[in-house]
Amino acid sequence: VEYDAFGYDRGHVAPSADFRYSKKALSESYLYSNMSPQAAKLNRGRWAEMEDMIRQYAVRNKIQLFIVTGAVLKPGLNKIERGINKISIPGQFFKVVLDLENKRAIGFIMPNTECEYPVMNYAVSIDSVETLTGIDFFSNLPDEIESRIERLYDNSKWVEENETGD
Repeated sequence: VEYDAFGYDRGHVAPSADFRYSKKALSESYLYSNMSPQAAKLNRGRWAEMEDMIRQYAVRNKIQLFIVTGAVLKPGLNKIERGINKISIPGQFFKVVLDLENKRAIGFIMPNTECEYPVMNYAVSIDSVETLTGIDFFSNLPDEIESRIERLYDNSKWVEENETGD
């Protein structure tokens, strides 16, 4: 399965930087089951900045986060024709992040292309990501907590003032 020759990176769904705690885990993060065709300008640009921002948030607050990442898949996507798998090229990617300790969550939806605006311009509610993907995230939470944190998000809680961009 090769698709880097078509202008796409083998974009990690779960970032390899999150697996540096173990040689085995880091190695396994490079399996194709953890990759999707991602535009180089997204993968190396705003997507990487968003992943760094989330890591900084976790370290700064010394907390565990629950993160779900994926491609937005729907009928009619372009495919990489080389090879037997005919891999779909997602038009968008999503990431949802839950900070259960502080009862807050945030979602991101980014197009699979260069993103010209700062990362937080792509921030959305979890409800928005659920509507787009058809996935019910964090459904094991008590309904009153799930409803509130999936409906609301506050950009200022996720980044320090000097990280907000222009």
